[in-house]
Amino acid sequence: MNLVETAVRGTQTLIAVLLFVPVLAAQTAIVNGAGFQQPGVVAAGSIATMFGTSLAARTEDAAAMPLPTALAGVQLLVNGAAAPLWYVSPAQINFQVPFGTLGPAAILVMAAEREVTRTSVTLVASLPGIFRAAAGGPQALVLNQNSTANSSSNAAAPGSVIQIFVTGLGATTPPLAAGQPASAVEPFNRANATPEVRINGALSEVTYAGAVGGFAGLYQVNARVPASAPAGNAVPLTVASGGYASNTATIAIQAAGGGPLQLPSCPTAPLFSVIPIEPWDFLAFRPLGFLSTPIHMFPAKHSAFSMSLPGAVAPVKPVRFPGDLWVTEIWSTAFPGGDTGYQVYYQPCNEMRGYFNHLKEVSPVLKTAFDAGQKQCQDFVDQTGTILKCQVKVVVKVQAGETMGTSGDGSAGLDFGLADFRRPVQGLAIPEHYSSDYPYYVSPIDYYPADTRAAFEAKLGGYDGVSPRTALPRAGTYLQDIAGTAQGNWFFPKIYYRTSTDISSAMALASDYVDPAQPVFSMGTSVSGVKMGLYTFALAPDTAEDRRVNIAFSKVKVNGNIYCYDGFRTGRTAGALPTGTIDGVLLLSLPTDTTLKVEKAGAAGATCEALRPWVFTGAATIFER
Repeated sequence: MNLVETAVRGTQTLIAVLLFVPVLAAQTAIVNGAGFQQPGVVAAGSIATMFGTSLAARTEDAAAMPLPTALAGVQLLVNGAAAPLWYVSPAQINFQVPFGTLGPAAILVMAAEREVTRTSVTLVASLPGIFRAAAGGPQALVLNQNSTANSSSNAAAPGSVIQIFVTGLGATTPPLAAGQPASAVEPFNRANATPEVRINGALSEVTYAGAVGGFAGLYQVNARVPASAPAGNAVPLTVASGGYASNTATIAIQAAGGGPLQLPSCPTAPLFSVIPIEPWDFLAFRPLGFLSTPIHMFPAKHSAFSMSLPGAVAPVKPVRFPGDLWVTEIWSTAFPGGDTGYQVYYQPCNEMRGYFNHLKEVSPVLKTAFDAGQKQCQDFVDQTGTILKCQVKVVVKVQAGETMGTSGDGSAGLDFGLADFRRPVQGLAIPEHYSSDYPYYVSPIDYYPADTRAAFEAKLGGYDGVSPRTALPRAGTYLQDIAGTAQGNWFFPKIYYRTSTDISSAMALASDYVDPAQPVFSMGTSVSGVKMGLYTFALAPDTAEDRRVNIAFSKVKVNGNIYCYDGFRTGRTAGALPTGTIDGVLLLSLPTDTTLKVEKAGAAGATCEALRPWVFTGAATIFER
């Protein structure tokens, strides 16, 4: 029977979690509802399964949250308290164990106020069980780092973070009541006890463990696949907590590099030696942190070659591989007019992954590999018509300087992205709101030897090739959150980077990518009276009498104050990003560390001084970290 269905937005992946009966018990038995292990012992707050005979007159599923305490006229009592029910049938009852007193517990099944059966169990603080992807199969219900379902045809990469779906992790903070859905927004209901995850017997780093938003009794554990994990379609996986181990399920792990080649661990020495495009063929190399609504609502996590000014036809130039590496994926994008562009993913070593985007063509070697591979395609419609994207996994070994393809797919630039999964996660107030690879991006410049890096740095700056970046770090920064302040990224409630490909409703209080001393509002669609775009202003001097007008975003804190911004300037930032004006002023306040209140006040020409006292109205918008 179908217990949980969860759609992963952005990837359109639909995963069914099935509770199945491996062998119907000849007598009443209660087990963990995911792993079916440890008969007679279940965890508080977990999904448990009772097997028996004549438990109900008919079959019925819970239709919605919160879970009901009666289905098909049947109730299951735990120490006299009615347990929330997922499903009942003549041979099986799936229920959530209430939170509360641990130890021996009496179980009583009632139907039409008559006793059906009784038994007893032992309640423990935690006893994990791993859900499986299909009834009777060993494959664990796991999502890969890109939020697609793990399977033999879609294996996880060593070093990547997977999401494991379990039950039985016990109490959370904030606490949950049985039958009630967990929070889908911060504060998430994190497990009080961090579980132990083992992949092929090796301990894995656990980056998150907590209840899954919108469900009762379902938990998610994010764990990193060890770099030493063997390749295979049935690699053992276990989760342990509170002295109890889960059932053993399996996951698929690809050989490092995405195929039969075993990638070496990443060295500390430079990885790259060749600038992908000849320096005289591009205007500038954009640092990290570029802003451009709506695509880059937040500071961009990748660098890019600026090939032409906006509106101009980008030149078609040769693109070369920067080092000895392995190509692991090739994506194609077919546009309505008949043009096609490509994106190439690569790995120079085991713990790093990167990509090039906006290639007009790929080399004959890559095109042959793409045409021969198994394509996964998806189409979607925008204002220009139907766009078809296709992905192919490949393993192609290439050398530094070898031709990758050409630039010029219609974009003004060529993206050069790189993620280093060895780096610590920092600069994000709530990393769980982002895709699992988001915190690990770096500038590829830092992975070149000094002489080549110097040639790159000479071209670092605004996309127009006129405005150099001289501030440190020279390669820019995109992780700009400062906890406890307004500085950084802000989501419209429940629309997070982790679950949506469209964050045009968000906003960022960031810095210009060329001059980090220049503040920039990156505004989406959520503040009434303010058009989507970039807005900048002159910072008030530290000697200003009122420290609440036009101050640095990092100085806006949780103190009950309302802050005001005016004097928005039409023109361009130091990095040549176009900016506009606002017909009025912007009011800001930080009610908590993780919420931001924003409202436009006044009309054209209004100033903060003229609009005193500042007050919010019902038109204000609340954002979340």
